[in-house]
Amino acid sequence: MKKENLDLHIKAYDKSQIYSYDMEIWMAWYVKRLKELLNGNSCLELGIGHGYTTETFSKFFEQYTVLEESSKIIERYKIRNPQSTIVAKQEYFEDFQTTEKFDVILMGYVLEHVTDPEYILNKYKLLLKENGRIYVTVPNGSALNRRFGLKAGYIKSLDAMSEFDYTAGHKRTFTYESLIELVNNFNLRINKKEGIFLKCMSTAQMIQLNIPENIIQGMCEVAVDYPELAACILLELKN
Repeated sequence: MKKENLDLHIKAYDKSQIYSYDMEIWMAWYVKRLKELLNGNSCLELGIGHGYTTETFSKFFEQYTVLEESSKIIERYKIRNPQSTIVAKQEYFEDFQTTEKFDVILMGYVLEHVTDPEYILNKYKLLLKENGRIYVTVPNGSALNRRFGLKAGYIKSLDAMSEFDYTAGHKRTFTYESLIELVNNFNLRINKKEGIFLKCMSTAQMIQLNIPENIIQGMCEVAVDYPELAACILLELKN
C-alpha cells in the first residue's frame, strides 16, 4: 500500500492557524490530566504532533519511546526543543515492530489520522504489559458546539469533515458513539472515560470574547464528567 506523505500536513500545526487556540487548551489539560492518571516505568507514544507532550512524558517515564511518521515534525520539534535528548523513531505506526511491552501506550489525537484505526488498536493492544493502559484521545464530532452547529445549519452531520480536518490529514470524525463502538469491537475494557473542554461556541467567537482563564479552566473541569458533549474524548483502556 502506498504510504501518505505526512509532511504535507505540517501547516496544520502552525500556531498562526485559528484552531491553535483550541489545541493549546486541549493539550494543556491533556498533559495535566495524564500526569494525574499515569503510572508505570515504560511508555510508547504515537506521534509528536505539536510537541506538547513529548518533552513532558519523556521525563515522566524511565523508558520512553516515541514514534513519528513525519520527518518535518521531528525536525521542528528538535529546533523548538534544542535541550531535548529524546530519539524519535521515524516510521509509520503500521510498520513499527518490537518485542518490548509497555506499561502505557499514548494515542493522543491519532486515530482520526490513520487509515485503519481498527488495525492500530488491535496491533498496539498486543504491546501492553499485564495491567497496562492505552490512552486514546480524539476530537469529538458530537461535541456540544457541533450539536449547536448542526441545529443552526452550519454542519450537515455530526461526523461531517471540515476544511481544517482535511488540512490536518484527518481521515474521519469520531462521534462519542462511534469511538465507543470501535473500542468495544476489540474487547478493550474502558476503565475510564472523560471529556476535555466543554465548548459551547465557535473558536472565532471565543477569541473575540477574550474569555478569562478561570472560565476556560472551569470549562475544562466540568467537561471531565461529560465526554459525550466535550470537545475531545479521553479513554483509558485495558485488555
